[in-house]
Amino acid sequence: MWRGVLVLTLAVASEASAQPPASSSEAYARGEQQYQAGEFLRAAASFEEAYAIERDPSILFNVAQAYRFGRACAKAAESYRRYLAAVSDAPNAQQVRDYIVEEDLCVRQAGEAKPPRAEPAPGGQPPERGRTRRMGGIALGAAGAVALGAGGYFTWQVSDLERERRACTPCKLVRLEDLDRSGRRAELAQIVAYGVGGLAIAGGVWLYIAGHRAREAPSVTLVPAGPGGVVVGTLRF
Repeated sequence: MWRGVLVLTLAVASEASAQPPASSSEAYARGEQQYQAGEFLRAAASFEEAYAIERDPSILFNVAQAYRFGRACAKAAESYRRYLAAVSDAPNAQQVRDYIVEEDLCVRQAGEAKPPRAEPAPGGQPPERGRTRRMGGIALGAAGAVALGAGGYFTWQVSDLERERRACTPCKLVRLEDLDRSGRRAELAQIVAYGVGGLAIAGGVWLYIAGHRAREAPSVTLVPAGPGGVVVGTLRF
């Protein structure tokens, strides 16, 4: 009986060891997902796995970036140095050297200290970045729409006064002057309402876009381009 159990165990172990490791593209795709989700240290581990399989030097930059955003300063500096050693003519070499200086300074000053965690908002959820701007943009856009509606009303009023003036024939001079004054006031109100409404909507759109961009996580700048290839992208981090 024990012999049968031993044989079965060895067969299962042999089958498990025969399974091929994950491909570089699978590990890299997993790292990208973790990076976008803000799981930077897990992303760094996935990128390391992809590099171990394919040895594409461009992946080392992604490893370093993930460690940098994960505040693993020493590992980030080491990965940047590995990248420069693997890609001697890297087009972003100066930027990488600047990162190395920053991460070395981080190691000396903080000793790999973690950044302070943000206080959670009511309900246990962390505050969402850019939410105030987006809400302000929506409110400003709504105010602009109201102002444009008022401008439409004054436009109708100007047209109505013009029709009334044309229909007033014969008409007393006092009545004509009164219609002219009312028309000029309506035209001025129309111009002001349209101007304020347009500016408010433009400002609301700008605030909403700014708030939406503030919510976005930083993106990876380099992607594998085949064995030995390096593709450099320039995005803001």
